[in-house]
Amino acid sequence: MHQRLSSFLVRLLRNKAGNTMVMMAMAMVPLAGLVGGAVDASRLYLAKTRLQHACDAGALAGRRQMGAGAWAADSNRARTVADRFFDVNFQQGLYGTETLTRNYVENAGKVTGTASVIVPMTLMRIFNFQQTTVDVVCDAEMRLPNTDVMFVLDTTGSMEQTLSGDTQNKIAGLRTAVLCFYEILARLDTSATCSGTGASDGVGTEVQIRFGFVPYATNVNVGELLPASHVANQWPYQTRLANFTTQVAGEVVSDEYEAYNVDGTPRSISISDCAAFGNNVQFTDQNDGNRVYTPNPSGASIDTGTGANLRRTTYSNSTADDRDWGYSGAPDNSGEFRTCRRRKIVQKVGTPRFAFTDWTYRQDTIDVSSYKLRNDVSFANDTCLNVIGDGAACTGESRISGTVPASGTYDERELATVSGQQNIDLINRRWDGCIEERDTVHQASYVPIPSGAKDLDIDSAPSLLSGTSWGPTLYRVVYPRGTGSAINVSQWQNVSQQTTMRNLIWPDYQCPTVARKVQSWPTAANFENYVNGLTTGGNTYHDIGLLWGARLLSGTGIFRADNEFTAQGGAIERHLIFMTDGETCTSVYNYASYGLEWFDRRRTGTSNPGGRCETNSDPGGSISEQVNARTLAICEAVKNKNITLWVIWFGESKPWLETRLTGCATANRFFAARTSAQLQTTFATIADQIGQLRLTN
Repeated sequence: MHQRLSSFLVRLLRNKAGNTMVMMAMAMVPLAGLVGGAVDASRLYLAKTRLQHACDAGALAGRRQMGAGAWAADSNRARTVADRFFDVNFQQGLYGTETLTRNYVENAGKVTGTASVIVPMTLMRIFNFQQTTVDVVCDAEMRLPNTDVMFVLDTTGSMEQTLSGDTQNKIAGLRTAVLCFYEILARLDTSATCSGTGASDGVGTEVQIRFGFVPYATNVNVGELLPASHVANQWPYQTRLANFTTQVAGEVVSDEYEAYNVDGTPRSISISDCAAFGNNVQFTDQNDGNRVYTPNPSGASIDTGTGANLRRTTYSNSTADDRDWGYSGAPDNSGEFRTCRRRKIVQKVGTPRFAFTDWTYRQDTIDVSSYKLRNDVSFANDTCLNVIGDGAACTGESRISGTVPASGTYDERELATVSGQQNIDLINRRWDGCIEERDTVHQASYVPIPSGAKDLDIDSAPSLLSGTSWGPTLYRVVYPRGTGSAINVSQWQNVSQQTTMRNLIWPDYQCPTVARKVQSWPTAANFENYVNGLTTGGNTYHDIGLLWGARLLSGTGIFRADNEFTAQGGAIERHLIFMTDGETCTSVYNYASYGLEWFDRRRTGTSNPGGRCETNSDPGGSISEQVNARTLAICEAVKNKNITLWVIWFGESKPWLETRLTGCATANRFFAARTSAQLQTTFATIADQIGQLRLTN
């Protein structure tokens, strides 16, 4: 037997086929481990992924069910929902698993879930791996999203009106509605009377809620928000230039009063003798034994010297109203004989100087490099200056006092800074913050926005290219021009006009309340003070308000550093709330964001533009048509930037206008309010929708 076995093994050893069989059998052991490990690893992955998904689903569903209530409310309804959603997503025995457990708890509004399951091994059992336990953790909470809200608010003159059946004017209703909106979203109480219960604890530090404002009318007040580099150093204005071409005596060397005296002692003389003394001519002193006063040389105007050293001395006085005869403070100022004085002026005559001759009204470029910094800047002040818009007119010749060393034409800023100017009356002006827009083109439609319309570009910052910067309004030196007094547009002429008289009309001008970038308002009083400080006035130019609301809200524009993400790098939801109470209403008399449009014609073409309030049957003239076309383009651009555009019409029913505004808004985001109470409800509804809690996990 033994001999036969040995013989068999020898034959097997020498047999190549037999060797291969043994080696294959031996190789099956590690191969089984590899295959078994891969199969069981896949089962573990599938089980853990599905278990995590089920845990997340249960946590989210339970937190949603809990809402603003308690976790244990309604017989632990929230936990029951969480368990049910888990069970739907991971059934007992899935993937051959065993001993499934899950549990959900809540703390401070956060739902946390845990789940585990045993996964029996299959092929790996041959290596004594019997089972593996898979554990997962999940959580869910509800909180506000990071949110920026930009209010673009119509603050035109019509906001002072009161709607039929209302108890307050529209601006008062708007203030209350915005304050109640703030209470809902910021969860801070104001002094406004709002429906519902206010919250006084705020939103906490984990979420960013910010608000910005663009009050608008004829223009917007954004100069305070713009870097100085974004504002041009020179800008063209419809203005007037002072022609200083009348040659006069030169620089004043001295200007003083001197009293009549004898041997250095003031002497009292008669009124007639005082007049003679003032004219520097001979007279007989009736109060001094008929002493004869003989000036040498005599005369009211005396020249001395030659060439560049020529000097002119002039004498003068006034005996009326005791100005220079018995003047106040004189040693003797009563009776028949009184102290007398005269004015003595010495001027250089060899160097000519030039005084005001007349005005030239035309467009001219003015240096605003200092003015744009919002400092007090000196301008020449004329003798007939009246504040624009006060209704007063110049009732005489308008001129500039003083002299300059060189004959020429000067704008009112140059006269304040020209080297060698003398005795020019100056007035300080400071930029109020309203702007003139960037370069544009004239088209009937701006959808899509053409490349030449730099003004409609929401995001781009100014560049080295001309026409990409903004200009500051300079309304105190902006004038129309034409025949006569140019008091009416029918007298206007878009040509250079030379005249001595001041035009008797100034443009209508309104600069609304200063806009605010989106910012946190952690103190309700600050928010309330701003809203209650909104002023009204001016006509309705929707395009400029929407345009700057978009610029200040955009996360990809000139304020990107502040707007793109939160300080922690979080994403931000953006909402623009556009409220108006009026149809587009323009006027050629307005000095607005595109200049004095009858003369500038930057967006209306070359023909004489018109502007008025639009109606259902009247588009309101070329300026109003341009405002509407540009407003439509801006609405589309805002929505294309993933900004939710809410539009509110505050006024009586106007279907034709409300249809247009509906088209401006994001879908289902248009509202109409007929009273202040409805406006408050509308703002509250929007705040509730914006402020809905979002599930996070």
